[in-house]
Amino acid sequence: MKHTNIWADQIFAQLSPKQRIAQLFHVKALSNLGEEHTQEILKLIEIGIGGVSFFQGTAPKQAELTNLYQSKATVPLLIAIDAEWGLAMRLDNIKPLPYNMTLGACDSPELVEKIGEKIGEQLRTLGVHINFAPVSDINNNPDNPVINFRSFGENKEKVAQNALAYMRGLQKKGVLAVAKHFPGHGDTATDSHLGLPIIHHSGERISNLEMYPFQELIKNKIGGIMTAHIQIPSLDDSPNTPATLSPKIIQKILKEELHFEGLVFTDALDMKGIADFVKQEEVAIRAIEAGNDVLLLVRDVEIAIAHIQEAIQTGRLHQEQIDKACYKQLVAKQNLGLDQLQEISLDNLEEKLNQNIDNLCLEVARKNSTVLKGANLLPLDVQKAASLSIGADDQVPTPHSASNLKDIAHHGIAVQKQENLFQTYLKSKKIGKTFQLSRFSSTLEFENISAELAQFDFLIVSLHNLGMKPTENFGITENLKKILQKLSELGPKIVFCLFGNPYILNQLDISFETVLLAYQSTVYQEKAAAEVILGENLPTGKLPVRLNFLFDTQTNHENISH
Repeated sequence: MKHTNIWADQIFAQLSPKQRIAQLFHVKALSNLGEEHTQEILKLIEIGIGGVSFFQGTAPKQAELTNLYQSKATVPLLIAIDAEWGLAMRLDNIKPLPYNMTLGACDSPELVEKIGEKIGEQLRTLGVHINFAPVSDINNNPDNPVINFRSFGENKEKVAQNALAYMRGLQKKGVLAVAKHFPGHGDTATDSHLGLPIIHHSGERISNLEMYPFQELIKNKIGGIMTAHIQIPSLDDSPNTPATLSPKIIQKILKEELHFEGLVFTDALDMKGIADFVKQEEVAIRAIEAGNDVLLLVRDVEIAIAHIQEAIQTGRLHQEQIDKACYKQLVAKQNLGLDQLQEISLDNLEEKLNQNIDNLCLEVARKNSTVLKGANLLPLDVQKAASLSIGADDQVPTPHSASNLKDIAHHGIAVQKQENLFQTYLKSKKIGKTFQLSRFSSTLEFENISAELAQFDFLIVSLHNLGMKPTENFGITENLKKILQKLSELGPKIVFCLFGNPYILNQLDISFETVLLAYQSTVYQEKAAAEVILGENLPTGKLPVRLNFLFDTQTNHENISH
């Protein structure tokens, strides 16, 4: 049989034992921190690190730095990014693609694959080889503070189907997909950025439910898997041992029992789910002992390398462990084309990255619009209706900001302002009248317009720009709850449209005639929802999660994708 890893073999033979250790480390890079940070990265590249994971900044600056870093690297670097909903998750001036839960509501793996392809195109255009996606966790805890809307939903088969589709799209475009967070982060109540979540389920339950999407991805040859900073006593009862550092979970279950042969990435080793429980001089050693191949975001690479060398000298680690992980990464580099590395073109870069996003996002929005009750009221004669938008002109609390301010330092996401296309579209169809309130409006402000609202036969109430995470109840205020309650007492029949996380409905005591779920506050979802109300588009979306609010059981069952 012809040996095809000639480049990887040649590079491996040229590396010293210390350089092979260095290849296991990938470090955090930003394109908006200036020359001092750039020099720090260049120093680590000189040591021989294997890759760079980019966070916030701009695409042109990231491309410029990638070209610089690659030019200085003896062994080409793997460039990675955490781009679950495209490069907009990290970079300015890029249009965002939909969240996983929004995609899950489409009930269309074919459409999810198209999203994966688009993200793959974006990444390769920017010189990125690895995406830390798809999130393959089953969000079976509505209060999950860290996964939640990042999951495709609560049904294990649906999550697996969509994760596979996303993976196929990425890998079709030459990007290594990295499923996360093994063995499953969906049923946690603690954010692993801030602490160590503990899952108390049985090993059988974890294997049959949480691990199921990962098992399917492994069968279909996913290139990478990221491990989770979660403790599961039924799988490993060692004190304060997250899955990331557990040989029983990584080496025995993931590699030996599930036969995963791709690259195993740790989650960020500077997160509190690790850092608060394991001494920094131990983290890298324990990660290697557990069976990880790539060590992400260790706080001090030089110190970590020195401790690994010492552990090899004492016999705690063996050079063979290092060599095997290093060689796997070199083969991955060859397979991703790093043996024929080309400089990234900066010409019209942002324009190229934003191509075709509008049409794709609108296609998703039209597919996921979900009527949870009262479909018989639609389409609506909007000339007999008024529209009340709540929060449409407020700032959008993006997933890593606003009610989640502590995350900004880690994720670096800016607050964005969204256009309210929803009412604009309804106006073009001669709706009776439009009204606006802030999410922070007082009940008095509502009462000032309530008499006029009551004169209409129908009222379209839309709720915009709430938080996507359950932190602080998604930003729902007591006044907002009171206003929604008073609306149901006005008299007109109400079509309620939520542009946000479906779990928000668990926080609201509402009894409106019709409820339309539109999943995100974006111009695409606004246009698609308006089309449903007007009868221009059929609401074919399937609810990807269970809701406990008081809807008719049969209606709720028919619209959930379980």
